[in-house]
Amino acid sequence: MKASPKSNRPSQPTPAKGESAVPTPIPLPSSALSRVDPELAGLPPRQRAALAALAAGRGFGEAARSAGVTRQTLRNWRKKDHRFLALVNAWQSEAIASAQHRLIGIVDDAVTTIGDAIHTGDARTAMELMRRFGIVVPLEPGPDDPAVVRRDSLLAERERLSKIAGRETLLRADANLARLLP
Repeated sequence: MKASPKSNRPSQPTPAKGESAVPTPIPLPSSALSRVDPELAGLPPRQRAALAALAAGRGFGEAARSAGVTRQTLRNWRKKDHRFLALVNAWQSEAIASAQHRLIGIVDDAVTTIGDAIHTGDARTAMELMRRFGIVVPLEPGPDDPAVVRRDSLLAERERLSKIAGRETLLRADANLARLLP
């Protein structure tokens, strides 16, 4: 493959007349999409290549290039192709779950590091931790005019009742929608 003069990336080979420019799909890492792997067989090669690039940690621009499509085409797949979007969502869910599991494994180290900082007199860390837990919050007294206090109380109650009514409306709409779905 030739390198493009504008970048160090190899250019896509030009297809012969009458051939389509479908790139060879990149093999998917088994761990990245283990939950959805059986479904990938039915995806067109370009979508498989884009999804494989995403699963390999590349951004959407690189994924589009590796699939031999424009970013707009990839965007259209993500908006209009429900199957492709479901697989992208599944991949993202797995990536997030994997990151969360890894973070859980090092939480103890993080807590120890914060504790060490506080024990060595790092006041900034201690204050930030207290702010984050809501222990140190600025004191903001309410209004001192009884009429304003009454008005604020009535508005808060009206908002609470409105939220309750809104939830009931949403529940009815959900129930109606559920009856329409197969």
